[in-house]
Amino acid sequence: MKHLRTACVFAGLASGAGALAYAAPPANEPPPTAVYWVSASTTTGMMAQMMGSGGGRPSPQQMMAMMAHGGPPDPNAPQHSLRLQLGSLRHPAGPPAAEHDAPDGLGAGPVLPLLSPRPVAGPAPQEEEGPRPPAQYHQPQGRMLIYWGCGEHAPPNQPLVIDFAHVADAPQRFAALMRGLNVPPMHGPSAGRYPSYGEWPNERNSDPVPAAGSLAGPHVVKGDYSPEIRFTLSPGQDFMPPLRLTSNTPMRSGAVQLAWDALPTATGYFATVMGAQRGGGGGGETVVMWTSAERELAAFAAPDYISPGEARRLVGERAVLSPQTTSCVVPAEVAQAAQHGLLSMTAWGEEANFGYPARPQPPVWVVKVRYRSAASALLGQPNGFGGEEQRRNRPGFPGLGGLFPPH
Repeated sequence: MKHLRTACVFAGLASGAGALAYAAPPANEPPPTAVYWVSASTTTGMMAQMMGSGGGRPSPQQMMAMMAHGGPPDPNAPQHSLRLQLGSLRHPAGPPAAEHDAPDGLGAGPVLPLLSPRPVAGPAPQEEEGPRPPAQYHQPQGRMLIYWGCGEHAPPNQPLVIDFAHVADAPQRFAALMRGLNVPPMHGPSAGRYPSYGEWPNERNSDPVPAAGSLAGPHVVKGDYSPEIRFTLSPGQDFMPPLRLTSNTPMRSGAVQLAWDALPTATGYFATVMGAQRGGGGGGETVVMWTSAERELAAFAAPDYISPGEARRLVGERAVLSPQTTSCVVPAEVAQAAQHGLLSMTAWGEEANFGYPARPQPPVWVVKVRYRSAASALLGQPNGFGGEEQRRNRPGFPGLGGLFPPH
């Protein structure tokens, strides 16, 4: 593709039988037999149209393809997605089998099969890690401009300029490019950490969760390698509401005023802009990154999920916007340099943690339900992607081809 259109987290009381809200275990406590994680995401905007039932971030190629067609059919339509992960210390007598009986209101089928991945030769699957550049990153030509902080204009010490042709000569500059939120990885169940493991969605079933689908109600997880797990989610522990931008409007100065409706269970917000322009030294492109943090961070610095405790710490460090924040101004210099940049926002939510039996006995099983809500749009487009005429006439411009080459 010659040109791109854009650059491309409630601890609660449980009412389930025998399930209690659980805190972190003592250091000397033996591990539970089974650990179950439910990752619940709500998305709106272009990314919502590219995330399947399992959520996760779309690849740069998916973003490019969508923007080439003018954006999603309905960028304001929310989408729910789930990722279910069951890890157990037990070994099944035969082929592993497990399933999640979900509330009828979920709308993704009465039973979600938790499929155990087939063993494959080669390195063990990677665990969930902190933010990092795409795996296909290589040193491109051109340069990168990194901005940070909300305000009508960028301060005099910005942007941080990274010339890719001279990165090897200034490793501290490359370290600046890689700098992200200092968040410990959340290590959930995985095939590499447990003798038995099952997940959904999978190749057997990946039915989407309807926009009206609800997690509220009783949940039962059972299988031949796990004790039976029962927990109930209250209406307050459902999917987070959609994160909706009420303003994405250019100001006279060229800055862009962002505003959004507060989400009642949000623990913090994080916004980024990624864009690009033609030219940047050595015949390459100029890549532009901005974050709402009050310190220098890369725009791919935010993990999908952050624990409530980590979110509170980051808010205190002014790396994440507080739950009370409902507006931010993208500096004029960013809006000018990014050229129809991709605006992404994430609201992290609370957690629901359950375990059985009750303390002080060590739990046989524990459950963690974690939440997020995210939105995306073109920067400065009040309707997210503009009208049909704007989409047809929007000029193409070089994007992040050097950073994200095609597969």
